[in-house]
Amino acid sequence: MDKKELTKQIKMKALELGFSKVGITIANDFIEHEQEVNSRPDYAWASDVIKGCRPSKFYPEGKSIICTVYGFSFLLAILHGNIVLSHLR
Repeated sequence: MDKKELTKQIKMKALELGFSKVGITIANDFIEHEQEVNSRPDYAWASDVIKGCRPSKFYPEGKSIICTVYGFSFLLAILHGNIVLSHLR
């Protein structure tokens, strides 16, 4: 199976599992992001974010990063509907 077909299958499966978005990128270190976070004195709380900037440190064999998003917009629609119904009663 080629990379394009594998990528397509991974994305389709993620959407099938209920994720709203899925992206795949190469597992390079995020040097610029790390520098930006470190340059901000008010970002001392972001030490966990900085750890994630260097995937090569905690998973050197990794070639790709799969990022998924689970949106809660459906929940907002349900809540909004219930609020409207309560208001109309």
